[in-house]
Amino acid sequence: MISLKRLLVLFSSCLAIAAAQTPRPVPDGKTDASAPLTVTVGGRDLLIPMPAEGFVRCDGINDVWDKAMSGFLPATNRLLGYFCTAADAEALRQKTQPDMGTNFNLQTLRKLETEEVGTKTFASISGSMRKELEGMEEQLKEKLKKAVETGGARAGEETNVEVALSLSDVAFVGFFDEANPSVLGFTMAMKGQGTIAGKEHKTNSITAAYMVPANGRLLLLYATRPFDGEADRKEAERSVKAWGEAIMASNIKVEGKAISSGAGGLFKNVGRSGLIGAIVGGLAALVGIVIAKSRRGAA
Repeated sequence: MISLKRLLVLFSSCLAIAAAQTPRPVPDGKTDASAPLTVTVGGRDLLIPMPAEGFVRCDGINDVWDKAMSGFLPATNRLLGYFCTAADAEALRQKTQPDMGTNFNLQTLRKLETEEVGTKTFASISGSMRKELEGMEEQLKEKLKKAVETGGARAGEETNVEVALSLSDVAFVGFFDEANPSVLGFTMAMKGQGTIAGKEHKTNSITAAYMVPANGRLLLLYATRPFDGEADRKEAERSVKAWGEAIMASNIKVEGKAISSGAGGLFKNVGRSGLIGAIVGGLAALVGIVIAKSRRGAA
């Protein structure tokens, strides 16, 4: 069995965001940012609808923003798309400060891109993954805090702006959509602060993460919004669940094979490192809010 220490080491470095497929062109020569995306994971095309009405794809618009965000992706994850409101996308295009109060992003795990992970496959290990998450909560909190600090330093190097980010608190709020064993949904509340160009700002956010299989490939979905109370948690969970269901309905359903927790390599990849990758991957969404808020104050 692979040790937790070894798994955590996998997330100590970062990798620049890999380019995803571009939205289809429209007659005026621009791109239709609200059109569904077609992304390729492990040689298979997946259709990805927008996460909610009024949201569009916003990575690939502003190089500075993309570079700042890239430092917070774990090396094991590949970004497939980052989504914000149309107003935030326009702000990025005009090189003004976006709000990013609510945003979504979609990732996959690099080491699983060619693995067949169907609904039956994931259902056979999701219960063990829940137990694993509960057992490693305190260790993961510390790892997340360190990942934010080091990621902030990388963002500063990429953008030539002094950046210092940190998490003062991380809480695993709980699981959602537990009646469906073919998915795994969990929620994290985070208190973060950022100092950019000498100005400090704080933010509370909630991130709902949703791991879903689509066309035999495992996807990581995130919905992040400011956190003021229970209503925000429920809305984050509702919105990411609705997005995940739309993605699954838009793609071929592959059942795959059930596996046991002692089945060796596949369980290690999907269950343990997949879970940690899903948690650390949520930092990209959180940090987007902190950076945007801090930079608005610094502007």
